[in-house]
Amino acid sequence: VARGLGVEWVEPLFTSASAVFELDLVVVLDVSDEVAAQRRPESRDRLEAAGAEFPRRVRAAYRDLAPTRGWVVVDGAGTLADVESRVWAAVAPVVGVA
Repeated sequence: VARGLGVEWVEPLFTSASAVFELDLVVVLDVSDEVAAQRRPESRDRLEAAGAEFPRRVRAAYRDLAPTRGWVVVDGAGTLADVESRVWAAVAPVVGVA
């Protein structure tokens, strides 16, 4: 999506790859561009080295798709404990944990 392929090109790949699973929940961890930049390691892989525009476009695509797909967007900012708590709040009802 971020490299100009478009959802119509990427979605069949996702659908094919996920066909063996019945997804009960999709959690999208969302962080601001600033937080993402702070978390990038100094030694970057090819995606991390693609520049600031690439992760911005990926984030925008996930945020646009989430409401139309029923995905849960969880704020990924804060401490590990903060994020863990938010993820469990989203997952617990689906897996039947009180």
